[in-house]
Amino acid sequence: YEFALDKNFKHPEEAHDFWEMVFAKKGEVLCEANGKQFTLHEGEAYFHCPHELHALSANGKTVCVMGCGLGVWLRRRHL
Repeated sequence: YEFALDKNFKHPEEAHDFWEMVFAKKGEVLCEANGKQFTLHEGEAYFHCPHELHALSANGKTVCVMGCGLGVWLRRRHL
C-alpha cells in the first residue's frame, strides 16, 4: 500500500500476526515500536515483527508512506 499522511496523522498502537514493512517514500514519519520512538527519514524502512506493538504518526508535515504486510502477501501467494 502507499498513502499520504496528513501532517496531523496519528495511528493508534496496534499489533498483528505478520511482518509489516514501513518505508518513508517522501518526508519523515515517526515510528513507535515496543515503547521506543524513532524517526524514519526519506528513503529509510523499518520492519515491524509479528506481535510487535507499534504506531505511526506524521512529523508535522505531509508525508508519503509505503508499506507491506508480508504475512498477508505470503498467504495470498500460497492460495
